[in-house]
Amino acid sequence: MADYGLRISKTGTDVKTGDDDDMVLTSKYSLFKGVLSGSGSATVNSGATTTISINHNLGYIPMGHVFIKLPSDVVLLPTDVYLELPQPFVATGVEVDDYSFKSTTNTMSILLYWEDLTESLSHIHISYQYFIFLDKGKL
Repeated sequence: MADYGLRISKTGTDVKTGDDDDMVLTSKYSLFKGVLSGSGSATVNSGATTTISINHNLGYIPMGHVFIKLPSDVVLLPTDVYLELPQPFVATGVEVDDYSFKSTTNTMSILLYWEDLTESLSHIHISYQYFIFLDKGKL
């Protein structure tokens, strides 16, 4: 085994003799290093897209993860867990949902669209969490 630094093996595999495929993590390969993170909430009006812009100013398009938590008013999806974006476009007889995010060289934008087709709710409040990874990697 060559000396690569950090290795974590899968259950039942000796970290000293296991192959790279038997590792959960090995620093032999590029790993995401560092992260910008944050959270907040937004009011999303029915029938309109709400855009949350986060400035990262990294000068390249980073890898990111975004999660949202829906309010209890929205009963078609779980409301007690954070859902990873992008979520698929969903249309039912009650509502239309579309949640996604995109990154540029300087910003990450979280796009939230919700429409109540029954016109009983004019808006909802959505909580979000984001993680922007700092390792540029090999492009």
